Amino acid sequence: MIVIYGLIIAACLVLSAFFSSAETALLRGHVHDLDTEEGEHAGPATAAARSLLSSTSRLLITILFGNNVTNILAASVSTALAIHLVGSEVGIPTATALVTVVGLIFCEIIPK
Repeated sequence: MIVIYGLIIAACLVLSAFFSSAETALLRGHVHDLDTEEGEHAGPATAAARSLLSSTSRLLITILFGNNVTNILAASVSTALAIHLVGSEVGIPTATALVTVVGLIFCEIIPK
């Protein structure tokens, strides 16, 4: 059970970092950069990026929704694990502090 919880938390942190880096990468992209890229290489990645950037509000909502779901799942699972390991009096504040610090550093600051 502990291993499964740990894997779920790790997967959530990786997904959260992915969503944060995707937000930065896609919203910093400019249409003229895509035009230059499309002129040099007519690949499917450029077409996909252009399609995503055609509706930035929908893109941002989707990215933030995914990021929130993964962050909430990581916090919930880590709290359950901490309660199982050390009890509720120590486990809840410990899990909250650890997930907040790890999430900020590795899922928000470093990917951006």
